[in-house]
This record gives sequence, structure tokens and C-alpha cells, in this order.
Amino acid sequence: MREIANELEVATLLESNIQRSADRLKVRSVLYDASSGKQLWSQSYDREMDDLFAIQNDLAENISAALQVRFSEDQRNDIERKPTDNMAAYDLYLRANEYYDLRHKDDNEKAISLYQQAIEKDPKFALAYVGLANGTSSALTATALKSFCLIPQPTFVEKRLV
Repeated sequence: MREIANELEVATLLESNIQRSADRLKVRSVLYDASSGKQLWSQSYDREMDDLFAIQNDLAENISAALQVRFSEDQRNDIERKPTDNMAAYDLYLRANEYYDLRHKDDNEKAISLYQQAIEKDPKFALAYVGLANGTSSALTATALKSFCLIPQPTFVEKRLV
């Protein structure tokens, strides 16, 4: 634990285990003091998937209290604001993010499709639009870079001469 904390240059580490089974979500989180390994806080949740945002808010509140961090009213409002009321759209968004983060062409195409599905489920879901814009931008950038090359490509004849 100390090695990880030193490498990350942090004083505390958060360990979480998340399991999803059908419409249930089980979360176990533990906050450790990195230098001593002492547990500062822990909490377990076993709730319906619809309570996801409540769990996130709870975690933020409890972890910040354990760290003795105080949020401004604006920060608290940001934490409490739900990105969408549609859990199916949020699930699609999270799955899309996983594909987008892989940074491969096929995965990016899958991410774009999932972002579009999230938007269909909730047309007011701003984060899904941001994801769609990022995915589309990545696809266009990759296409542009592929067609623009500073090093001339060998012609058919030049390849045959080698």
C-alpha cells in the first residue's frame, strides 16, 4: 500500500469493490491512511440499481467527512445533481465510456453507437452528447491523420524494386 501511495503521491487510498447482479448493486468501499495502512472509513451498500446516484452522493459525503473536506454549496450541488433520471441511458453511457477509453477504431465505433442509444433514451442527457462529440472527433481525427502523411508512401513500382 505504501508503494502505491508513494508512486501516486497521495496520503490516502480508496479501495472499492462493485458488483452488479441484475437490478441490484453491491458496493464495498474502504478508505485507508496510506502511511500506516489504518482503515479510516468503510461502508457497504446493497441496493437497487435505481439508487446508484444516492450511493454516489453517500460515498462522496462520507469520504469527504472522513478526510475532513468541506464542500462549497456549488460543489455540493454539483455532487447531488443527477446527470439523468433514466438509468438505462446512464448504463449505456457508462458502457460507451469503457469502449471509448480503449482507443481503438472498432471500440470507438461501438462507443459512438452506445452514446447514440443513450441519447435516444434521454434526449436531455448532456454527458451522452459530450461522449458522442468526443467519439466522433476521435474518429474524424484518425481519418484525417490517415489521409495526411508527411512521409511519402512508396509507390507500387518502388515497392517492387526493394
